[in-house]
Amino acid sequence: MDRGSPGWGRLLEPIRAQRESAGLFLDFDGTLAEIARRPEAALPIPGVVPLLEELASSYALVAVLSGRPNREIRRLVPSRRVEMLGLYGMVDAGGSRSSVQTIVPAVREVADRVLGAFVEDKGSAIAVHYRGAPDAAAAERRLAPALRELADRSHMGLLSGKMVLELLPLDAPGKGGALLREVVAHDLTGCLFAGDDIADLDAFRAMNRLRDGRVDGVRVAVRSPETPAQLCAAADLVVDGPEGLLELLGALR
Repeated sequence: MDRGSPGWGRLLEPIRAQRESAGLFLDFDGTLAEIARRPEAALPIPGVVPLLEELASSYALVAVLSGRPNREIRRLVPSRRVEMLGLYGMVDAGGSRSSVQTIVPAVREVADRVLGAFVEDKGSAIAVHYRGAPDAAAAERRLAPALRELADRSHMGLLSGKMVLELLPLDAPGKGGALLREVVAHDLTGCLFAGDDIADLDAFRAMNRLRDGRVDGVRVAVRSPETPAQLCAAADLVVDGPEGLLELLGALR
């Protein structure tokens, strides 16, 4: 398993060599941007948007695959060449939005009981952030059971992330499902995915299936103090933060 730039070439070369049929899939928060105290404060690191634009001119597909809504990703990554796969790849969010909106008041009620927690209404998903809580571990212990009960009662899924708990429809494809869908749709023969959180393990597992189907795949973990150990253990490459990923992406030119 390669862990730094000296070993990048061996794993990246198959992706570079078939760029006309290869796709790059990248998470946003913690991957292209440093984690911020509140979602609206996050910004892509300097230099990454022009680099994505450049890569999108030569690779079959460059996409941001994120839990954020498409409109937010488009605002943060204003490139017409880069595709936006928001809300974990959900395509038709009309019915999903309706079902999620019925539980927004109940989710807000749960969040209001925990100091420092706040709700992010994404339309077709709803997240409760607790990064601002005085004791994040205690906040999670209070939030998780109540949100799990609400999710079960509403026939929804509950996704855990970096100091966030998110309710979303059970039929949401997840990052793995979205990745597989796009690889098939674009007839890709090579694929790189980079992420930093527990939800990104789903994309890593999808990459295993793609490899079985003879698609060249590279799994990149973007490491920070909050990155789950299991993500780094499952990765082919581990880079240090968004700056490390920027360097790796530069090597794909």
